[in-house]
Amino acid sequence: METLVRQQAHKIALSLNYDAEQEAVMVYGLLAIAQIGITLLIVFLLGLILGVALEGLTVCLVGSILRRSSGGAHARSVGFCTTFSIVFCLGAGLLAQWLSVPNHPLVLLSMMVIVFAASLYFIHRYVPVDSPNKPITSPAKIRRMRKGSFITLAAYGLVSACFFYFGLASAPLRSLGISLLIGLAWQTLTLTPIGAILLQKLNDLPKFARKESKP
Repeated sequence: METLVRQQAHKIALSLNYDAEQEAVMVYGLLAIAQIGITLLIVFLLGLILGVALEGLTVCLVGSILRRSSGGAHARSVGFCTTFSIVFCLGAGLLAQWLSVPNHPLVLLSMMVIVFAASLYFIHRYVPVDSPNKPITSPAKIRRMRKGSFITLAAYGLVSACFFYFGLASAPLRSLGISLLIGLAWQTLTLTPIGAILLQKLNDLPKFARKESKP
């Protein structure tokens, strides 16, 4: 996928007389769009089979929407990032369904307070989190991204409160509310240095497994 996107971006850049920097920005954007589209499609299809389509999509969309304004740690390859996102979203959906079965409002409320308090703190401290391929240096863009992140977090807070209120008598709504919290918690973690290290360690697992399997 990455090779195909880069080839198409190069053709478009030539036709538009873009320089190397403009082409790199376009590649970054097209890769992000393609990755999100493929991830959402596969999560939805596999989620239908596992019975967690809505939960998986909620986890995926919550993280992706906030990531647009907050940034975050990146995996070293698009392939690994897509695969990990699919597995994580489906696993998180299954976990959310399992956690939603017992109706313990105080436990869910405590989860909400902890996740949103941590998100507020780390967004304030780290956002925007850029990448080597797309550094963020403009003060205006930094302010815009920080504002967007706080607005998104506030919107999530409102939606989460609705899930909590109406989920008191509905396990499916509790499941979606927990999915929102898991997606937000993971995206918040990728803003931190610990999250960046963890993601790189996960990225190295396939390489480590190949070495271990060699005689």
